[in-house]
Amino acid sequence: MLQCPVSDKANGEKLEFIAIIHNQANKNYNQLTRFKLPHKNYRAQVWDKTKLEFIDVVSDVFEQAHFTTNLTEFTDYEMYVAQELQPNEV
Repeated sequence: MLQCPVSDKANGEKLEFIAIIHNQANKNYNQLTRFKLPHKNYRAQVWDKTKLEFIDVVSDVFEQAHFTTNLTEFTDYEMYVAQELQPNEV
């Protein structure tokens, strides 16, 4: 996963974003896609090629607390969304 700019603190107030996923492989991509988020208040939608609109999909947000060496606590969030893409599909 590349560094996700959505997780930057500067983007913490934004309530939505669009991510484009490209399957560069020559085989089907049928896996979970991971997004780092600034908070857990997001829901996932994917583009439906037949309806030509975004539709709600099942997703999960993983919330994990961490401690630095000086015992400062911070939390990060990752959303997982199932993706199915054909070879060279966006």
